[in-house]
Amino acid sequence: MSSYDVGLEARDGVVVVTLTGEFDLSQSSALEAQLRSAMLDDPPFVVVDFAAATFLDSTALGVLVGAAKEAADRSGWLRLACAENRAVRRILELTQLDSAFGLYEAVDDAIKTQRPTGTAYEQTPSGEPPVTPEV
Repeated sequence: MSSYDVGLEARDGVVVVTLTGEFDLSQSSALEAQLRSAMLDDPPFVVVDFAAATFLDSTALGVLVGAAKEAADRSGWLRLACAENRAVRRILELTQLDSAFGLYEAVDDAIKTQRPTGTAYEQTPSGEPPVTPEV
């Protein structure tokens, strides 16, 4: 059994979801419930902070994709902040979710970036069109 925690904090009209520890099949229901709690505003603006996360499996990635689609359907967004977490950054890059969501170095960068309008997924930090995730 892996150790994990999910924290929620409201900042500047955005809900920051902080992930700590490992997220796999056994935590997917708890992760999904917390993301739903983070998306109560309409439209939802959510930043997921991976600075303290140590592992994500495909189930956790699927939960993130589902939450991002729900946010986009409600004219909101879900962004990812990864800081110096090379392990999680690598997973996000390999699955191309960094391009789909927009991957930011810090939570503050994700919050401050101008909110997109009329797009299913936001512009990436590099200004390139986002890649639609296939999960």
